[in-house]
Amino acid sequence: MDWPLDLPARELLRLVGQAHPRESIPWALFDPAWYVRTYPQAAETADPDDPAAVLAYYLDVGQRLGHSPNIVFDEGWHRARYPGISAAIQGGIYASAFDAYCRRGNIDRSPHWLFDETGYRELYPGLTDEVLAEAGLANRYDHYLRHGSAEERIGHPLFDTAVYLANFDTTDAQAIRGIGPFRHYLERIDTGAEDLPTSLYFDPAWYVRRYPAVAAEIVAGRWKCALHHYLCNDMPVDFDPLPDFSETHYLGRDPGLRRAIDARHFRSGYAHFLRFGARELRTPSEAIDLRAYAAQPRVRADLQAGVAPDAFTHWLRIGKRHGLLPGDALARHGNAVVPDNVLQRSALAMLPRLARSGFDFTCSAAPALSVVIVVRKGFPDLMATIGSLRDTAGGDIELIVVDLGAEDEVRAVDDYVAGVRLLRLESDTDWAVAANAGTQFASGQAVLLLAPGARLCHGVGPTGAGSHRHG
Repeated sequence: MDWPLDLPARELLRLVGQAHPRESIPWALFDPAWYVRTYPQAAETADPDDPAAVLAYYLDVGQRLGHSPNIVFDEGWHRARYPGISAAIQGGIYASAFDAYCRRGNIDRSPHWLFDETGYRELYPGLTDEVLAEAGLANRYDHYLRHGSAEERIGHPLFDTAVYLANFDTTDAQAIRGIGPFRHYLERIDTGAEDLPTSLYFDPAWYVRRYPAVAAEIVAGRWKCALHHYLCNDMPVDFDPLPDFSETHYLGRDPGLRRAIDARHFRSGYAHFLRFGARELRTPSEAIDLRAYAAQPRVRADLQAGVAPDAFTHWLRIGKRHGLLPGDALARHGNAVVPDNVLQRSALAMLPRLARSGFDFTCSAAPALSVVIVVRKGFPDLMATIGSLRDTAGGDIELIVVDLGAEDEVRAVDDYVAGVRLLRLESDTDWAVAANAGTQFASGQAVLLLAPGARLCHGVGPTGAGSHRHG
């Protein structure tokens, strides 16, 4: 059906509601059952069992209150994303953001926080207006909802159908394809179900550990999930999406980017990085040097073979899991100002040998000793202490590193040390509290606390160390 996409919401909803389900526009189909669940106050006025009455309530009252008509159009997000639309609503030009979207806003604006209209257009240039019209599709979002999501097309950098479906067994995944993976995900988070990974580029489990206040707000119902908070909070540059990217680091290297963010050209440094910075081999964090990483023979060969679209994706997909160094991070320490402290100079000199040889603290049985190291910064000192521990003591040792907001390679210590348990806490956590947290994770009969920079010698107790036994 050839849809006239310049109609007010009231008229388009009427036409779509009369069409055959296979010919209707998913984003313009009013969902009375979802609407009443989401906005229970509607049932106080309209009969919840009468779809026409619920729709009338939405058109006459709900639009004015900022309600969404269905799960795939987010009214509140759209108003915040496009301030000009919000102003036009206040001026009486549109009844709602959805009304504005129906009146040709669907051509170039995003309808939901998890669909990027511009990105979809750029990724799939073959989906021209002519091709869509011939297929009876209203716009690109219509294509994505009806076909694209199930075809594993990318509607947003942080929602990859293949990654999402990997959370389910084959039978369930096939059923989800029938529903539409994108819709299934939205319905799932709408019920408060367990958060699941949706992309290589966002780590929901790490995110809620890193920001416990956000986790509490999710439990309280303010946000549907970690990804919802990350993409919709009003302080985007204050939150990192995963341990491999630092907003502070990235924006600090290019002050002009912050001006671009303030001008709303990009939501965050990470949005710029995913669209341009990764291909330009910009450094995403202190711990990762993408230019040097991409120059490694294996990485270079993989990129030339098309194994990954860019070096950052290669790092996330392959490098982290196969123990590749995150660029030439060690060289930055080698070029640093030589410290005055003798132990620090020693640690700096030892670092290349220690890090490149790697250490293994994987335990084959219950360990007799657990070692806890609390560190705020100082990767060379940390690695020197770990190397000293491994050189001095053989057998199974459980190694626990408590990271208090480190900005250097401490954040990636598990890429250098096999079997290490990395616990991340807020940077302002007291050392004693952090040490106690680390010991709570210890399973050894005895626990040894070491400070970064401590050296262990055969027959001599470690400098800067303390220990105690459980019980």
